Amino acid sequence: MRVSSKADYAVRAVLELAAAGEPLNSETIAERQSIPPPFLKKILGELQRGRVVVSSRVREVLEQVTLADLVEDRLPEPIATLASRPDSWLTR
Repeated sequence: MRVSSKADYAVRAVLELAAAGEPLNSETIAERQSIPPPFLKKILGELQRGRVVVSSRVREVLEQVTLADLVEDRLPEPIATLASRPDSWLTR
């Protein structure tokens, strides 16, 4: 049986996440598994839609930022860091 690159990468990404025991961003997974980052992001998007993986960026941000913070332009440091690198949010 032939396994597609996409299926191979998906399994390796899920195994990496499971082994880590903590959230990982797509760049870390791509580096550790030698998966092309743009291809991995597409795969992770499909895995998220299939509810195999969960993105925690929106919940994380909403739990740490208030409307007053936004109005006064004072983001907490971790959120300011995430905001400066939005492409790293996918699997955090």
